[in-house]
Amino acid sequence: MAGCGPDQGAYPYLRPDAGYPDGAPAEPAQPQDNVIEDDPLEDWDTTGAGPLTGIFAVELVIPAKVVSIAIESRELFRFRLLQHGRELRLRSQMCRLALPSVEAAELRVPLVLEMLIRSKGQEVQGEYLSADEPVGASFAPPEVLVVLGATLAKPGTDPLPTPEDPATARDEDRDGKPGVTLLASTAICVQTEKLYVAVRATGALSGTVESLDAVAGQAQSALDQSVLGYSHECLSIAAGLSIEILPGATFRAVRVGSQLDVNHNGNVTCGEIVLAAPALFGSFWSPGG
Repeated sequence: MAGCGPDQGAYPYLRPDAGYPDGAPAEPAQPQDNVIEDDPLEDWDTTGAGPLTGIFAVELVIPAKVVSIAIESRELFRFRLLQHGRELRLRSQMCRLALPSVEAAELRVPLVLEMLIRSKGQEVQGEYLSADEPVGASFAPPEVLVVLGATLAKPGTDPLPTPEDPATARDEDRDGKPGVTLLASTAICVQTEKLYVAVRATGALSGTVESLDAVAGQAQSALDQSVLGYSHECLSIAAGLSIEILPGATFRAVRVGSQLDVNHNGNVTCGEIVLAAPALFGSFWSPGG
């Protein structure tokens, strides 16, 4: 039957040949700003699963500008897919958020916040493919939404907290400061300082299944940020910079295989995707890239 697809034995979710475009490189050294989780694979019933079933690394590239300076944000995700015909069960996790930076100001996500981001997985299920046979089909899952440093009744639309109205701010990384903490370096700060913020990142993907190992297309993206405070007055100018997200965001999803399962636990986690990102998506994700 066309909609059922082969069984899981024919399409293992971690094929050894999937992941690196040019074969597996030597195992890279574990960077200090990454953690390989020991999370087990989602316990899903894969009976009759279709050939798109598996784990995918996803890169979202978002053009933006500050004043007249062109910049970009990038986001790295883990998608676990379970396909039955046109229906997909999808669990998404943001693995890494690379915030826009300009020459005079750089923002970085510390590891404690990144681990919090990874914990905010979303799971949805529905007819997100346009055809039973996935190759060539349209792929349009629901919007991915991540809110940090705020508790909102309507996470996608409610305004973020502000210094003047901080009622919905949440010390989510538990460091005693409002919102969540970013590391900030500027030309006028003598050392790395801290910016306390609330953040909302959204992405609605619309693409095409190019092969059983790749999906690509466009994205409607937004990145909202509200500065709730900072550790030093040298950040006062940087805190006032307004980031404008531009049209033209794109995404690419590539299947990851067992060669990326560094700790050999039968799963490829966010930490392993971060480790493999330079080989999968280019030098932007290299340490110091």
